[in-house]
Amino acid sequence: MDMLKRWFGRGRATDAKAAATAADDELFERRHKDYKWFNNVVEERPLDFVEPFPFLRLREDLRRHVLGFALEASWSGIQRPKPDSVWNLETKAFDEPKHLPFSTLASLRTLTYHTRTIKAVCTAVCSDVRLLEKTTVHPRAWLEGLWHINVDDGTRTAQLRECRERASVAGRANFAAETYSRLETRAGGRNDVFKCPATWSKKRVEGAEHLFDNCRWEGGDRSLALAHVRTRTADQEHGLAPIDNKYLATISRTTFEGFFNRFVLHKWTVKVSAVRIVYRGDYETAEDGSSSRTRGNAEDIDELETKLASFFGAAQMKNEPWVQAWCNSSDYPFDANRADRYPTWKHDPTRPPVTRLRDIKDRQGRSALGLDDLELTTGQSSLAAATIDLSFGDGAYYSEQAQEVDEDDEHAIGPPFYQFIGPVKLAECRSGRGLYTNTRFKIRTEEFSDPGRNQSLEEAILMIPIVHGVFDAICTCSIVGMS
Repeated sequence: MDMLKRWFGRGRATDAKAAATAADDELFERRHKDYKWFNNVVEERPLDFVEPFPFLRLREDLRRHVLGFALEASWSGIQRPKPDSVWNLETKAFDEPKHLPFSTLASLRTLTYHTRTIKAVCTAVCSDVRLLEKTTVHPRAWLEGLWHINVDDGTRTAQLRECRERASVAGRANFAAETYSRLETRAGGRNDVFKCPATWSKKRVEGAEHLFDNCRWEGGDRSLALAHVRTRTADQEHGLAPIDNKYLATISRTTFEGFFNRFVLHKWTVKVSAVRIVYRGDYETAEDGSSSRTRGNAEDIDELETKLASFFGAAQMKNEPWVQAWCNSSDYPFDANRADRYPTWKHDPTRPPVTRLRDIKDRQGRSALGLDDLELTTGQSSLAAATIDLSFGDGAYYSEQAQEVDEDDEHAIGPPFYQFIGPVKLAECRSGRGLYTNTRFKIRTEEFSDPGRNQSLEEAILMIPIVHGVFDAICTCSIVGMS
């Protein structure tokens, strides 16, 4: 206020403030000159200060290639495998590879806004965009490239509307993942922090830590063990202001419900990265208290093998990452390149490896499918095991697979592990012939606060009853176009 009074002549400056007033006036005059210089010189002759990209001087083929970066959608950009993590000897941890997240929503906005305004630049650019719209920038190409769905018919307007609706679903999925991440960070329960005076000797600190550890795991004098322990909430641990965690959990459920309402209206493509077989049949209890399975005999296993080949496709199952053979003395996948290094309890080099499911045995000679889960794929390949199309019924609903939390800790309100979505009206594998209508599907909704995990609702699990009531194929997959 004093400076304004001096600038506009209001109020009288004392002799003690004369020097300050002169300095302020000089600063004001200098800034006024700078403003006139920017306004009259720079803005009137901008090419004297910047050097724009000579887009129109490019050859016609190069110009359209550059436009393609802004307007095209490429399926190869989505299916490109993520680089492997590298072990850092200094930090004793895996360094996550640097990669750019592919945003369906941002790409669609690029398409709609650029094609709406870029045609006004000049005739040459307009003709380039018109040509791209008829070929690679057509909404049909975006539906096939971003969401990997087959488009048979429909007008350009209808296809563009489908793109916008799917992008809206992806945007809601990102918002739901963000709220779950916040809930996971804030509602992690209480943490015990052990702290001793800085003047204590190292030996005394170690002794106090021993009493604390012994109390947690083996019992002991709790009052002495907790003498130097302070409890911090998750908010204090992360330096956040305290909030109502129950209210945040309610908001998280509401955001997921908004995503769910749009998600079930569309047909989605999932890329399967891993497949394992689990037993779903009944058990019977003997007189000695032991239990055994009532199904899962040789006939059931043969039926399982036949239906796996029918649903996923026999030709597809001969490619990576499907296991082609197992060790003959255990249920480990067989690798011909390491056959000479296998111990005898895992594989007998005098006998060939096993290729049929009914012949897979564990170390005790029992059927592997009669005991534990059996992995049908390996994690050594970045290729997809299968591509499955999913559609949901009219009465679809969602339900939580909740975490187990400490009931005594009112702050421990974490997000659910998974959200079940069903019923799945139809599950169809593109490489096979089988169709299933009673499959179960769930989306992962936790561990978003982990920087090494994908921060979206694209990771999911599909449970297919290959042999109804006996064996299920558990497919770990990702929803295309959800990131």
